[in-house]
Amino acid sequence: MNLELNALRAEALAIVQKAMDERRPDLNAVEAAHYDLLDREICRITGGTPFAASRTTSRSGDGWRVLDSPKYPNRDLEQLAHELWRRAFRTPGGWPEWRVRFAELDDYAALTLYGHQLILIDEARLLQREDLEADLRESLLHEGAHIAVGPDMHEHSPLFNYTYNDARARCPQVIRTWTAAR
Repeated sequence: MNLELNALRAEALAIVQKAMDERRPDLNAVEAAHYDLLDREICRITGGTPFAASRTTSRSGDGWRVLDSPKYPNRDLEQLAHELWRRAFRTPGGWPEWRVRFAELDDYAALTLYGHQLILIDEARLLQREDLEADLRESLLHEGAHIAVGPDMHEHSPLFNYTYNDARARCPQVIRTWTAAR
């Protein structure tokens, strides 16, 4: 199974590299390659939806804990993530079945947990930042790129970097949905 998935990733990366080499990054071709190949084949190989079987409602794990009472409501964070996703990523079906929550993280400012279909933002680290909105935007776009690319042996592969930089270019500012109330 891993050999097949690696072959699909290699094929998608080859399409990205070709577009970049020709200096004509055609995101629609990249997305078509990624979603049509990876999603269809992952479902075929695994016999179902890639992560649905392992999605849980866990509130904590090794190195992370979802906050029960964050300073800003999780629903506002999730609303912002949905808006950024809509503007930054052109994916079939819109926002995927993922949750976004404020958390305490041991080692990261933000984290994507594929098995839980969960994006975590470390609230304490975020609140220490000078430019709260820019840092939140970067974190959500970065973790969104991980979701868009899917699990990858090399976390920041050329496909990830292309996807992340393209998302950043499409979404230059954070919409002031939750910081306006500060």
